[in-house]
Amino acid sequence: MKKIIACLLAAVLLLAAVPVLADESLEVLKENFWQYNNEYTQFSCFYAKVQNKSAEPVFITECDLDMKDADGNVLVQDEFGSSFGLLLQPGEYTYAWFYEYGDDQENAADCAFSWKEAAPDGYSGTVRYESTAVLEKTQDEWDTYLTILVSVTNPTEEPLYDLSCLAVLLDAEDNILYISTDCAYDLGIAPGSTVTFRFFVPGYYLEGKSLEGLKVDSLALVDRY
Repeated sequence: MKKIIACLLAAVLLLAAVPVLADESLEVLKENFWQYNNEYTQFSCFYAKVQNKSAEPVFITECDLDMKDADGNVLVQDEFGSSFGLLLQPGEYTYAWFYEYGDDQENAADCAFSWKEAAPDGYSGTVRYESTAVLEKTQDEWDTYLTILVSVTNPTEEPLYDLSCLAVLLDAEDNILYISTDCAYDLGIAPGSTVTFRFFVPGYYLEGKSLEGLKVDSLALVDRY
């Protein structure tokens, strides 16, 4: 079976179970679990879009993932998932993601996703900034190449430091295909100036997927300590 999957060189979408959240104030708007299996590598991606549906701010400091097979046996337990930003104000959303490598997850059929919420030490606040995302598509005789361009303008009267940016690639049904982040750690963005982040989408994330109707999303913020 493993050799058959390797020969397919395709990404298989598995349906994830209803996630278990540490706090009912968080609502999962979208979640996707993709497996990539070929003769060179095996890895899985779990993506989620989560919104604060409560009337109070919610801290997000840790993401957990339990991956199980069809019989309920735990294949992978991961306590080191990533999420973008430490604080969600009421109505705000963010994204979280896990990457698992190796063949442990080959028979995965179910995922349980949870959060831990607490204000981290030294944290003083999160400031979000407007961002604009554009999908750039180029093509040659061999392949199609996708790049997400995310632009952010400093609306303040002071230089803006430590700006983090997230880019998301979505298909026509809003399934999350790819997530990437970057941060301008050493760059002070002058008042009124615009910085553009470039995110190249590796081709293997597109295997077996339609390139028609692709969309992009982005977030930009500074977590202050």
